[in-house]
Amino acid sequence: MASYVYHLPVLLQESIGLLVTDTRGLYIDGTLGGGGHTREICRKFVSGGKLLSFDKDPVAVDYCMQFLKEEIAEEKLEIINDSYEKACCIEEIRGNVKGILLDLGVSSRQLDDGSAGFSYRIDAPLDMRFGHSGETAADFLLRATEEEIKSTLRRYGEEPKAGILARRII
Repeated sequence: MASYVYHLPVLLQESIGLLVTDTRGLYIDGTLGGGGHTREICRKFVSGGKLLSFDKDPVAVDYCMQFLKEEIAEEKLEIINDSYEKACCIEEIRGNVKGILLDLGVSSRQLDDGSAGFSYRIDAPLDMRFGHSGETAADFLLRATEEEIKSTLRRYGEEPKAGILARRII
């Protein structure tokens, strides 16, 4: 297995082995991250296989534009700096996608790098955005009511003690 310094992909061979059933097909990687899954998918392709990889994190996109420049040059890969939800708006893929991979959550790079504001191990501003658009988590907490915080923790974090945590945050 290749050495991935940006992020170590989990279940790499297992997931790609099950995903790529047509080596000339069109696939989507909804979470580009460090490009580990993306590279392995592209390695499975023969002439005509194509992968669209999405990521909202501009750091991940910049990194992978270099890390995967060979795959891009061979036209096996197109990197899109946006959410995977935008895939449904791309006309060429409608009815043609053979498989989709979503490795959801934050990457080890985002947890190890304090600048993204995801890690509690590093003293840094609370950001928690995948990119630079939208409200930071710090701004949300400054403006949100106790009920909004509770609802967010319950809905997105499935936190059973959301009420207690929201009260303590306020």
